[in-house]
Amino acid sequence: MENVIYYDKFMDERHVLHCDTAKDSEDCLRFLIENEKNADIVSYNKTDKFSLLSVDVLKTDENNNYYYDFYVARTGDILDNISFKLLNQNINTKISFYIGGYQFDPNIVKEVIFCAAMYHEFKIRITFLEKPLNEIEFAINSRVYFLGDKHRKQMAKSTIITKTNIYRYGDCLQLNNL
Repeated sequence: MENVIYYDKFMDERHVLHCDTAKDSEDCLRFLIENEKNADIVSYNKTDKFSLLSVDVLKTDENNNYYYDFYVARTGDILDNISFKLLNQNINTKISFYIGGYQFDPNIVKEVIFCAAMYHEFKIRITFLEKPLNEIEFAINSRVYFLGDKHRKQMAKSTIITKTNIYRYGDCLQLNNL
């Protein structure tokens, strides 16, 4: 029989400790090890800052809008509170999430469960609704979670249902596409 986990209930039933002092995933993993008797899950806030030195690296979509795909590194088991900020230009942008080949609206999808979507890459597409100038600087902020070994294995072997997605057999699909 297939084990089904409802994500919100799963998270509500776990003791999550946030590490305010972690600067990277190594710090957070160390915090998990130090607190394994007190916490099921630990988290930390992460900021990825990057710049594109030239608009020549941008691609164009079917509407002739420029876009850039930022591939998110798998540095934890779950990612949420994902936000985007353009640092040095004041132009309109649109953000989309891609998990595998599927597009997701970031206003609806609030988390990405890496440990349950091991066969899918995660990218954030930044679409510029007007032509950007050279050298574009960004920041992507998120909260990264690390699960204790028992809970990571449990999630990897289960079907996980969030408000918008279903994770099964290493894949992530939109619930409305089933």
